[in-house]
Amino acid sequence: MELIVNYILLFVSGAACVYCFVLAKRLKRLNDTRDGIGASIVEMSASLSQTQRTLRLAREASVEGIDKLTTLIEDAEKKVPEITELLDALDALGTITAEDIENAKTRALIAIDRRADSVIDIAAALDSTARTTRKRPSSRTAA
Repeated sequence: MELIVNYILLFVSGAACVYCFVLAKRLKRLNDTRDGIGASIVEMSASLSQTQRTLRLAREASVEGIDKLTTLIEDAEKKVPEITELLDALDALGTITAEDIENAKTRALIAIDRRADSVIDIAAALDSTARTTRKRPSSRTAA
């Protein structure tokens, strides 16, 4: 009986050795840095490093952008009163210009009316002279 138990133990330990050998081969292939999980881990590690570098660069760029935008916003806020003042001045200038144009138009119309009256007076005088000249006999026709 002891001999049977020894053979069974020998058989089981041999099977365990073969099983361990097969597992060792599988584990070796799994950890291979070319094809297995090791390669995936190496790729993921490289990708993680690249992502961290990109994130760091993006943070630096965003900090620079924020600083520039902050400066520009502060400058713009400082310029708002000046721009408002300029817009008010332009509005007032536009109003004054419109009034000046209206006044100039009125003066021009008055001047045109006066000249038209003068032209009408001159035309009337010429007409009157022409009528008077027609009524008098000419000294040339009598001779």
